[in-house]
Order: sequence, then C-alpha cells, then structure tokens
Amino acid sequence: MFAAGALTHRPGHHAPLDGLRAVAVLLVVGYHWLPGLLPQGLMQLGWSGVDLFFVLSGFLITGQLVDERNTTGWYGRFLARRALRILPLYYGALILFMAYARMSNDPEAQTTLAGMPWFWTYTPNLWFSFAGMPGDRGLLNHFWSLGVEEQFYLLWPLVIAFVPDRRIPVLALGGMLVGLVLRHIHPVVPFAYTFPLAHADGLLWGGVIAWAIRHKRAVLERWWTPMLKIAAAGLLLLVVGTAPLSIHHPAFIRWAPTLFPALFAALLCATFATGEGWRRYWQHPLSVPLLAFIARYSYGIYVFHWPLLLMRDRIQGVLVEAGVRFSSVGTVFTLLYFPSVLLLALLSYHALEQPFLRLKHHFRPACTADQATC
Repeated sequence: MFAAGALTHRPGHHAPLDGLRAVAVLLVVGYHWLPGLLPQGLMQLGWSGVDLFFVLSGFLITGQLVDERNTTGWYGRFLARRALRILPLYYGALILFMAYARMSNDPEAQTTLAGMPWFWTYTPNLWFSFAGMPGDRGLLNHFWSLGVEEQFYLLWPLVIAFVPDRRIPVLALGGMLVGLVLRHIHPVVPFAYTFPLAHADGLLWGGVIAWAIRHKRAVLERWWTPMLKIAAAGLLLLVVGTAPLSIHHPAFIRWAPTLFPALFAALLCATFATGEGWRRYWQHPLSVPLLAFIARYSYGIYVFHWPLLLMRDRIQGVLVEAGVRFSSVGTVFTLLYFPSVLLLALLSYHALEQPFLRLKHHFRPACTADQATC
C-alpha cells in the first residue's frame, strides 16, 4: 500500500507542504499549551515541530536559490523577499515587547530587555547559547529559532553560489556531522538547541532534499524510504531508552536533533511520492483547506503563541488570587487560548504583514523561455 514509487516534483505551490507547515506549528503550540492534558512524555515530542519548520525552510529556500542562481541579482532579490516576509512582524513584536517591559515589573522581561541588542540584530540564539535564556518564561525565548533560520538565510545562499553543485550535499552532510559532534561534546540546554552549528540538521536536510529532487532524483527515490524506517526506529529506541522522556535528557539532546529532521525529510519526500497509499493517506489529508488556513498564518501563530500563553497564566493567577475558582478559570482560558492566538495572527497578517508581502513581486526574476521559476 505504501510502496514508494517515483517522486514527482514540479515548480510552484505544492499543497501538502502547507499541511506540513500547519502540523509543525500545531506541534509547537501543543507542546507549550497541552502538557497537563496529554502524557508528559508524549508532549515532549511536540518540541520537534521546530525541526519540521527547519526542514521545510531548508527545502523551500534551497529550491528557490537553486532555481534562481543563474539569474542576475538573485542574491539581493532573495534577501529582499525574505526581509519583506519576516522582518515586519519580527520587529513589530520587539516593539510591543519593549513597551510591555518598560511598563511592567516582570523580572524576566527586564532581563530580556537588557539583551535587546541581540534581538535587534537577529542573534538571540547566540546570546542564549552562551549566557542561557532569561528565565524559563521569558516572553521572547522562542525567538531563538527565528535567529537560527535568519542566519541560515544569510549564509546558505553563499554556499549555493560558490560551492560546486555536486559538493552541496557533501557539505550539508558534513554540517550535520559537525552538529552531532558539538551536541556530544556539550549536551547542554540551551547551547545544543540554540547554537546554529549545533542545530542545523533540519535546514540542511531540507536543502539536500531540494537539491536531490532536482539533480539526483533516482538516488533520492532509492533512499528516502530506508531513511524513513531507520529514523523512525532510532526515535523509537530513543523514546524507550530515555523514559520518562525529557528534552533535557543527554541522549535526547545528542540524537533527537539528528533523528527528527531525518524522519521529517523522508516524510517531506513522501508528499511527492506517486504511490497510491502515500497519495490517499498522506498527501490528501495534508491538503485539506483547514491545514492550508493554519499554514497561512503559521508565522504569526508561532510569534504570538508563547507570549499569549504566559499572559494567560498571569491573568489566571490574578483571578485565582481574587477568589475566582481555578477549575472554571482554567477551562475557560484553555478553550479561548488557541482562538485568541489565531485571531492575533490573522490581525497581524492582514494589517501588518500583507502590505509588505505585496511588494515581493518587485523582486521576482524575469521569466525566460527555459526558466522554470519566475
């Protein structure tokens, strides 16, 4: 039923990738939102949504770069499109945070405020790597992953530009090996998760898949299903071996950022598989409109979900101190939480982000008769 079959790939929108993006953000939100409702060990796996984001970003970004790199001004156009997509919301969130921090007596907000130069320069992950996070409940703690991605966006195009085509996957696999070594040498949180060289496996796996599906599709067709089985078996052993599961367990720190991206890279390949089982039970469910809707607002959902969760907990605490019964407050706040996050993401997208996104068409390559991407 799930025979691999050939892999098909055409330039342009591919609906199952929207589904994967929605799954990624739902995993992350669930990891932070539902630990009291699901078994603790199971919820630890929601952390992997960040790696799914990384795999998707690596795949999509590398595909754009490979398709456009022979056009004039491609690097500047790429950076301009990325800036229009990510910077308005990112810096808007920083401005809102600074206003809150200056008006509040939140000690973790004050600690974060002291490190704002790292955030303005899109390098909070480097600060976290060596100084630690500003408390477990800092409002901008989750921005570490945005820093890792931004550093990838700046450096990976140079690899695509100057490294010979056949060497790109070799370099990517070498980068994964470096990350594995760093995590074995220093299996400590947050360094192992926030330092870019220690946590680039997902971005690099996505890049390898994007390159291979264009240039070595027969090799990819031969290897993606064994990779899926090996990664799944490795994760099963990891979960069993580290029970009760914790992202702070040394084995999890060392191996999860390798195994999860490998699994997700294989599942990404499955979105292009021609086998009937993969189409019916994987690609079609990922293509449902609800997931496409969530994917459209996934960036805003990610940015807002953590601060809103912390604000929810603080308001809940104030109400409980005022004599409101906790169980009723908790139920109401749990039910309202995700709709509130989604509403904020919708408002942000249409009021702040979309005016900038409309400008992206100014930075598309000119079409030629033999060019697949325009």
